[in-house]
Amino acid sequence: IHSEYLKIDLNGEAEKIDCQIRAFSEKPGAFLDFLLKGKKKRVKILKAQLHSNNFNSEPGHILSSDKQSLIVQCKKGSLELLELQLEGKKVQKTSEFLLGYPKEAIDFISLLKIV
Repeated sequence: IHSEYLKIDLNGEAEKIDCQIRAFSEKPGAFLDFLLKGKKKRVKILKAQLHSNNFNSEPGHILSSDKQSLIVQCKKGSLELLELQLEGKKVQKTSEFLLGYPKEAIDFISLLKIV
């Protein structure tokens, strides 16, 4: 499988991205590149679900406001990320990930504009 099929494009529809995540979870794993504390990182998204609210935000914008969830805007719809794996780290629930990396440290949008 080519990595182009594994890379998640938040400029797509949330429903299709959710299918992509389920299809490639756990191995090889669908992934996102993003900025974490200003450094480019790769994270596998192992579990996600469609979020019921449809916000009018820019793709890649983080919509969640608590320490338990990470909801990301897609071009059409939004996804709640439930389980992820930062490169070189163990699989974590989003709530565990956010204990070490608050949402303010995570930036999907800047990297989407570069790539």
